[in-house]
Amino acid sequence: MIERLHPVNKDKKAGQLAFYHPDPDALHYVMWSSGCDSTLLLYELLKKYGPDKVVAISCRFPWLNKKKASHEVVFRQRFIDMLKRNNTGLDTFTHYTIDVTWQYRPKNSKNGGYYSSGLLQAYSWLSIAFPLLKPNSWFYIGTIRGDDLVTLYLQQFQTMFEACAKMLNKEVHLCMPYVGYTKAKVLTKLIEYGIYDYTWFCEKPESPTSGPCSRCHPCETHMDALAAIATDPSLSHEVQFKAVTELGGLLLTRSQKIKAEKAQQEKEEESLQQVAKQIEEDVSVVGDTIYLKSNIELQNQPNEPENQDSPE
Repeated sequence: MIERLHPVNKDKKAGQLAFYHPDPDALHYVMWSSGCDSTLLLYELLKKYGPDKVVAISCRFPWLNKKKASHEVVFRQRFIDMLKRNNTGLDTFTHYTIDVTWQYRPKNSKNGGYYSSGLLQAYSWLSIAFPLLKPNSWFYIGTIRGDDLVTLYLQQFQTMFEACAKMLNKEVHLCMPYVGYTKAKVLTKLIEYGIYDYTWFCEKPESPTSGPCSRCHPCETHMDALAAIATDPSLSHEVQFKAVTELGGLLLTRSQKIKAEKAQQEKEEESLQQVAKQIEEDVSVVGDTIYLKSNIELQNQPNEPENQDSPE
């Protein structure tokens, strides 16, 4: 059963987690990757309903970047540790981590790699989550404005959700409270809650321990959102300062990488020039014949006597 995409009532603004169902014993399940959107959603659910009523589900998919997956595991644990360290009382929520493995590896004929579409991931959430969902529970996804799931395939996803619920005979509810949110809105709330530093957003980190690459599409989207926050006069100076600081760090990382790549490119070009110069010095052309000076010098050297075996 799909209630609403944004929980809305007369006393609440669109996108807020309004309490609009009467059952106080209902459980709230949320897909949690440690990304900005899902972490904000998990945190707001915990604050509203308490850790006893919230269940987080995390997945490790084999088609995702392994370095990114390693970062997500680390940042999920950091988030839980932060809740415990700050004595919030929210760290005792139930958390399932599902390892998804290949039984059959479909090849993507276009690029020779395995299928890695984010939409495949979204549909796989249903097959993973539904066996865990209890009757009359709520299933949350932190998708936001501009996501492919929202702009292209929302109706199909809703239809599949309803089909799964009917097939399993479960009265469950799909809720996407952030479909009207921009990335800047999500980051603003993360900063205001003080949990921005416990999220991961980069798609292509260089190593399991490195920082964001600052150049992949999610990093670019993230940086655009930080820039929007930094120039929004309606926000507090503290929020803007945090946005400027984080954006500056990402821009510095990008600048350093561009500088290093340029230096490497110049080094390679210099090496190629040296090789070309050596070839030019080593080659002479007479008519239609190409002579290598090194071979000529070798031919002009006296022949060394062949080794002869000593008579027995």
